[in-house]
Amino acid sequence: MVYNGIMEFRRNIKWLVCWGILFAGFVVLDSLKLGGMINYWMDHAASFAKYGGIILCLVFAMLRRGKDPLLAIAIGLTLLADTLLFWTLQVEAGVLVFIVAQIFHTIRFSKTRSKSLWSTAVIYTLIIAYFLYNKIPLIYASAIIYGCELLLNVYLSGRVGGLSFVGFLLFLACDVNVGLGYLAMHGIIPFGIATITQFLVFIFYLPSQVCIVFGRNEIDKTLIK
Repeated sequence: MVYNGIMEFRRNIKWLVCWGILFAGFVVLDSLKLGGMINYWMDHAASFAKYGGIILCLVFAMLRRGKDPLLAIAIGLTLLADTLLFWTLQVEAGVLVFIVAQIFHTIRFSKTRSKSLWSTAVIYTLIIAYFLYNKIPLIYASAIIYGCELLLNVYLSGRVGGLSFVGFLLFLACDVNVGLGYLAMHGIIPFGIATITQFLVFIFYLPSQVCIVFGRNEIDKTLIK
């Protein structure tokens, strides 16, 4: 399966060059930001490069969806979540959309689709009900549900192997940094960590999405029961 992924890379070298340019661009700009050598426009240029990389993932998934049409839906929802987080700062809405995107990935990996959906829906409803009953902000419930979905997809992709698994491991590394950044911003852990975690988030995030879209052919009806 990894071999198939490498062959995919070779057949789509032009796409990789585009992703590589965007990746190098925002890494350089974010590195300058760490050193305090970046202005407002350069900061926005870095954001556009990051956003553009996810747009390319969606276009790639749509043009080469093959036997995995749900991938395009999952990546489209990922792009929508990024739009909410990047340009509107609607954190709660962004996290909710990310949850739906992860659920579509779960459906992709699972053969028992209806059963999986119903069981996860019941569990998530109970979590939300608990938070509402105890008047705890729903953003925390959303974060827990999102974390559960992501860990589930790491496990399921591990059973598939190949680039899909690599992609979700990178996805997990990205969100670990998001969580550490949140804790640092709220004074739970040293504040200085936030600068490093913000830098690392997209170092892991864009490659994760590229690996996921390239790993689409690793999933077929015989994989996970």
